[in-house]
Amino acid sequence: MSAARAPVSDRVDRARDRGEPSARAEDASAARRPRVDRAREVRCPRVITETRRGPDGAPRYRRYVRERLLGRGGFAAVFAVREMSTGRELACKVIAKSTLTKPRQWKKMKTEIEIHARARSERVVRFERCFEDERHVYILMEMCSSKTLWDIVKARGGMGETHAACYVREALTATAHLHSIRIVHRDLKLGNLFLTQEGLEEIDAAGPGWNDALGKRGGPGRLKIGDFGLACVLEHRGDRRKTICGTPNYIAPEVLRGKDGVGHSYEVDTWSLGVILYTLLYGTPPFQSKDVKLTYKRIRENDYEFPEEPLVSDSTKALIRAALHPEPSKRPSLAQFAAHPFMRLGARDWSLENELVAAPEPALIMDKPSINVKSRKLQERDNVVSNTNDAPLRSPLQTIDQNAPKHHAPSPRAEAKRERFSPEDAHNRDADRALLSTKLQVMSLDAPSSEAHEMLGYFPKLWVDSWIKWEYTRDYGMPYQLSDGTVGVYFNDDSSMVFMTDADDSPVVYTPPANERESSTRRDGDGDNSGETKRANVRIIGRTIINPDDARSMYGRAVAKKVLLAMHFRAYFLGKIEDTMNAVVRSCGGLRSVDDARLRSPHAMPPYVKHWTQSSKGISWRLSNKTIQTNFEDGTEMLISTTYRLVVRNDPRLGEQTVHSLDADNATFPQPLVDGLKHVQRILPALCTE
Repeated sequence: MSAARAPVSDRVDRARDRGEPSARAEDASAARRPRVDRAREVRCPRVITETRRGPDGAPRYRRYVRERLLGRGGFAAVFAVREMSTGRELACKVIAKSTLTKPRQWKKMKTEIEIHARARSERVVRFERCFEDERHVYILMEMCSSKTLWDIVKARGGMGETHAACYVREALTATAHLHSIRIVHRDLKLGNLFLTQEGLEEIDAAGPGWNDALGKRGGPGRLKIGDFGLACVLEHRGDRRKTICGTPNYIAPEVLRGKDGVGHSYEVDTWSLGVILYTLLYGTPPFQSKDVKLTYKRIRENDYEFPEEPLVSDSTKALIRAALHPEPSKRPSLAQFAAHPFMRLGARDWSLENELVAAPEPALIMDKPSINVKSRKLQERDNVVSNTNDAPLRSPLQTIDQNAPKHHAPSPRAEAKRERFSPEDAHNRDADRALLSTKLQVMSLDAPSSEAHEMLGYFPKLWVDSWIKWEYTRDYGMPYQLSDGTVGVYFNDDSSMVFMTDADDSPVVYTPPANERESSTRRDGDGDNSGETKRANVRIIGRTIINPDDARSMYGRAVAKKVLLAMHFRAYFLGKIEDTMNAVVRSCGGLRSVDDARLRSPHAMPPYVKHWTQSSKGISWRLSNKTIQTNFEDGTEMLISTTYRLVVRNDPRLGEQTVHSLDADNATFPQPLVDGLKHVQRILPALCTE
C-alpha cells in the first residue's frame, strides 16, 4: 500500500462484478461460520505512524494523533486524525488486516482506493493517500464536517424544494463528474453526502440553503460525495455489471435482478438521486419499510406514493417519477435532470458544467406526451422481473447512529387517482358535500368560552384575508391575499398563480387550466409579434415553480402575461401601489383570536385558493387546506373546516366570534349560522368544480 511495500495485486478487482450476490454473501460457507464484525476488529492506535522512503532510501515518518470516531461501517472505522507536524485535520478510514483474509478482499479494497484516487472533483471528498502498518490499512481523506445530509434530515425532517435544490445541484454535479470518467458510485444516499464545514455552519446559523455564496462553481460547497466502497469503473458505454450491492432504500430495481437481469450501469445513480430528492422533501425514503424484503418488493413493483403533506409542486414530482422509472433506459440522463426547472430554484443561472454534459450517459427525451398514470404503473409492474435475489447487502460505511427512518412509506395504490395531478380528488369533493349535507340538521348549543377557544385552536390557521373587488379585475381573475401573507391570483381560465415569497423576484407556483395539464407542446417561433399563439418550451403537467425572468422563454407568452398581472396585483396588497379607489376588501375577522399565528416558510410550497364563486349572498372560497370560507354581503363571515368538522362565524356588527362542532348532538345552531350553512350547501357544487 505504501511506496515501500505493496502487498495488493495491481490488477483492479473485477470479481464482485461477475454476479456474486453481495459482499456479505460472497461465500456460501460463511453462513455456517460466526460472522466477523470487520469494523469491530479495528484497534486503531492513539498515534498512527506512516513510514515511507525518501529519495535517499532512508525512512521518513509522519505521525497522526487519533481523535474522535466519525463513523463505523461493515468493513472499517473512520476517525478524525491530526497530523502532528502541521496540525492539519484529516479523516482516516481504518481497516483491520485481520478481516482481509482472502485475496479477493484485498483486491476489493485496492479497487476502492484506485477509484477514489481517480475521482478528483471539488464536490467529491478528496483522497489524500494510503499506507499500512502491521495491523491496519489507513486511507487518509479530506476532513469535511462530522455530519452527513442524513443527519440533518433525521434531526429536522423534510425541507422545502428550494432548500432541497441546493443539495441536489451539488450531488448531481459530483455524480456527473464521476460518470464523465466512467465511474458508477452505486451507493449514493444521504449518508454518503458529507456536509462541508461551510455547509454545516450555514445550517446552524439559519437553516439549509440560506447562504447564496455556497455552491458556486469553483467556490466552497455545501456537501461532498464520499465512500467508494461499492463503486466500479465501466470499460465502455455498453458495459454492464450484475453485482447485487447497495443500500436497501436506495437500490435500483435492475440491481436487484442480479445475474438474472441484463445488468446495470450509470442509470442506478440517477435512481439514487431520485430517492435522495424524495427523502429530502418528505423526510423518509419512498420505499421505506420495516422489513428489507418488503422494501425490495416495493422497489421491484415501483410501489410508492407522494404524501399530501408537505405540498410539493407537480413538476418536481414529475422529476422524481422520471428518476424512479423502473426501466433504466427511460430515466433522464444527468444532463436532462440538470435541465429541469427544479434545479434552478434559488439559483437561476445554474447549469451543469459543459464538460460534464457530454458524459457517457443514456439518452432520453423527457418532453414526451403524458400517458395515463394508472396504465403506466400497471405496465411497469407487468414488466418487472420477479425472480430476483434477496441476499443480504453490504453495509456501507455510515455515520454513527445513522439508523433507517422509522416511518412507514405507504403503499401507493391511490397513485392512479392523481392522474391529473390534483391534490384533491373527486372522493374528497364528494366528502365535502356529504359532510355539510348530513351535518346541516345536527344541532349544537354554543360551547363554553374556554371550550370554544380550545376548539378554535384546532381550526386550520389559514383564511382569505383580503381580495380586490371583482369589478376592477373581472377581465383577468380574482387576486387575493391569505392570512399568512401569500398572494395569489385565480385567473378566469381556471389557472392559478401564487408567490412563494414577498421578494420582488419571488418565484411563482403556477397551476395551469385543467384542459392543459396533460398537453405536450413546444415553442413555435422565436418570439416575433405575429398573431400565432406562442407555446411553451417546457411542458407544464401540474403545479410548477416558475422564475419570473424565465416565464416567457420557457413557458410562453400566455404564462408570462399572467406573471406580469400577478405582480401588478400583488403590489396593491403589499402597499407598493396606493389604493385610491378602495379596491382592496379585507376579511372581517378570520381567526385572529388564535394565539399561535401561522408562520410561513419562504421555501415551502405555499397554500392557495383552489376555487371561488360569487353570488348575491356573498363570495365563497375553497382553500387548498380544505377550508371553505364565505364572506357575506351583510359583513359576516363563516369558515368551515371539513377536516376538523368545525365552523367559525364572525359577526363584526355584534363583535362576536363563535365556534361550533358539526358533530355535536342535542342542541341547536343559531338561525344565522343555519342560514349560512344552507347557502354554502347550495353553492358547494360550483365551489368544488375543478
